Amino acid sequence: MKKVLLVYYSQTGQLQQLAQHFIAPLQAADNISVECLALQAQTPWAFPWRFGHFFNTFPETVHLQPKPIVSPQC
Repeated sequence: MKKVLLVYYSQTGQLQQLAQHFIAPLQAADNISVECLALQAQTPWAFPWRFGHFFNTFPETVHLQPKPIVSPQC
């Protein structure tokens, strides 16, 4: 049996819906096991972003200083 791990982060839930549609054929296959892992920020992002908040956060992201995430449970 083949195993597929789908790891994703969705701020709005739209990526989760897209990912489910993308992996639907894999989940229907008898010889493929699919596991999904949704990453979550420790402090959820507000959505939609306010203009000033976006530009205050952007520099940290560019400099690879991400916000901490909740440790995935395996």
